[in-house]
Amino acid sequence: MARGVRRDLRRDLRRDLRRDLRRGLHRWALCGAFVCAWGCGAEEQDEPAPSPAPARSVEPAPEPSKPEPSASAEAARVPAERPPDLPPEQPVNRDHVGPEIRVLSPERGAALTLAKRVEVRYEVEDAESELDEVTINGEPVAVAQRGAGSFKVIPRPGLNLIEVEARDEHGNRSHLVQSFYAAAAYRSVAPGAGREHAVPDGLTLWLGQEALDAEGEGEASGRGGRPRDLATVVELVLASLKGDALVGKQIKVAQSGFKGSVTITGIERGPDPEVRLKVAHRSMALEATIKDVRVRVRLDGTLAGLAETRVSASVTASSVTLSGVLDIAMPPGGKVRVRTRDLESQFHGLKVSIDNSWGSAVNWLIEMFEGEVAELLARESKAQLVKLLDVPLARALDGIAVDETITVPPLGAGGPKRGVALALRSTLESLELEPARGDRPAGVRAGLRAAVSSAPANTMTAARGYPGALVRRGCGRGTPRPPAPRHAVEVGLRLDLANQLLTSLWQAGLFRATHDLTEEANGQIPLYRFDKLEVDAELSLPPLLIDCGLDRALEVQVGDVALRVRATTGGQLTEIDVFLSAAAKVLVAASGGLGGGALSLQIAPAHVLEFDVTAVRIAGEPASPTQAAMFESMLGLVSARVLEMFQGTLAVVPLPALELSAIAPDVPAGAAIAPSITFIATEAGALTVGGGVR
Repeated sequence: MARGVRRDLRRDLRRDLRRDLRRGLHRWALCGAFVCAWGCGAEEQDEPAPSPAPARSVEPAPEPSKPEPSASAEAARVPAERPPDLPPEQPVNRDHVGPEIRVLSPERGAALTLAKRVEVRYEVEDAESELDEVTINGEPVAVAQRGAGSFKVIPRPGLNLIEVEARDEHGNRSHLVQSFYAAAAYRSVAPGAGREHAVPDGLTLWLGQEALDAEGEGEASGRGGRPRDLATVVELVLASLKGDALVGKQIKVAQSGFKGSVTITGIERGPDPEVRLKVAHRSMALEATIKDVRVRVRLDGTLAGLAETRVSASVTASSVTLSGVLDIAMPPGGKVRVRTRDLESQFHGLKVSIDNSWGSAVNWLIEMFEGEVAELLARESKAQLVKLLDVPLARALDGIAVDETITVPPLGAGGPKRGVALALRSTLESLELEPARGDRPAGVRAGLRAAVSSAPANTMTAARGYPGALVRRGCGRGTPRPPAPRHAVEVGLRLDLANQLLTSLWQAGLFRATHDLTEEANGQIPLYRFDKLEVDAELSLPPLLIDCGLDRALEVQVGDVALRVRATTGGQLTEIDVFLSAAAKVLVAASGGLGGGALSLQIAPAHVLEFDVTAVRIAGEPASPTQAAMFESMLGLVSARVLEMFQGTLAVVPLPALELSAIAPDVPAGAAIAPSITFIATEAGALTVGGGVR
């Protein structure tokens, strides 16, 4: 709105409202002005003239007596005295309009890189009166800079409001508010954006000891059951080791008068192995126990120099232990590598069954099994584990990622009729095996570089050149260390990635809406019948998630929501242009309730922080003050309905998991280590959810 028109509007508004309040007819004056504005009378009425000052009761002054001929000329020029009941004349104040305020920079809806201070440049003008006071964000401005100047403010990460208030010498006030965003940096959400626009550790997955080895609690329910820890999968791998790989192996022997060879002819074993896994530095200690092992052997040779002879025997062990180390490493930019090393085997509770005439062979057969056969078993087992465990486990760890399309439904009535499809892509970027240290338990931490993108449909995106999603690097008070994990499985979602999601929804046009408030407005304002009352809403800036408040609570903020209210009565259109800023608390929940495996972002009812009316027009012309006041009184209803589009479930985010079905063929398809969410917190710039293994 032109400066002069806006000043006239404010002046006339204050003039009419004060006049009506003096008469005690404020409510009826609004009604009459509204009726006259839309042609309810016989003829179109002109805007009423300013009401005069209250008349004073003054007795007419007596005519001055004519001077006597002998009187002096000076006496003849002396005016008549004023009546004693008339007070001294006071200057008439005809200025009832507040100063005109303009913020030159930063512009409305700017996205600034976080700095120690931001310079606010402004102009304040009052053509009829002297300026008495100017404040910016509550701080008074020096007298010399009241008309124009600059003022530095310390921005906070996220939404920042600039509030300028001005008062002239007659007490007339004006108020302007607009917003800008501040961030350490911004990331593009355009499809096909480079790797540098993905969020490092945008998603993280923590696997604690219970997820690695539940010590019997994670067992699959029979072959083909669904395992709930990694140790159970390794048990299935070891169960598939081919014992016949040792069949046919010969060991040369020269013991106790026997000279010849011992050949392994068969191996039998009891139930599936029991595996224990424990995290060490960059590795996992592996220990497997195989129970009830029976090895059949054949002895060929001479005993005490006699003729060639052959005898069969069997060696049983109550158990065989395989112990070793799984080295797990991921070089920067590379793939996960798993290597089994230092594998050893040990027989326990050995017994030999052989013909009594060979009784002397019992001792050296036991010694042979404790030595050569154990080494042979370890060597053959390691060769098989490289193929059956190392490669599949590395592939499964590399596969910890989320590569899905998130469909966000329309946000209620008035918005786009179709939902928005977002692409969530992630790749494993880091994998660390962390031993127990202090209060921090042992486990495996996977960091995923992740990004969310959408096809642009928001015209404001191109027009304003918005740089992208906000990047949070602390809250100006330092970034606290992430807390120690407390659950078997925990997943972290960085707020930077969540802000990419919100910015992608904004870019895709999800936050544009037209609301029809005709019926509701006619019900709440029965004096006026609207043919149509609609409001168009579009966000100048994307909503953002931030946790930098004093209470560190998670909050969604949005600045400068552009509203255009269109009211039609009697065929005449009135338009109001408004900008408002708002905020709402964010609740994070497990999708489908506790125990679910996805993250749901739910927005609580929003509240208006500030709003600024920039124009009121009737049939394309500036509205009269009384008409403007009537329409501005409806902004509470309008803003409440507009902000409802944020309320409720905004999006459901899938979480990363360790897929187990690719490690062993006996693991059912879809088996994975994923959290059954029972814990949710916002800490250190990330959402953290955790629980047991789902």
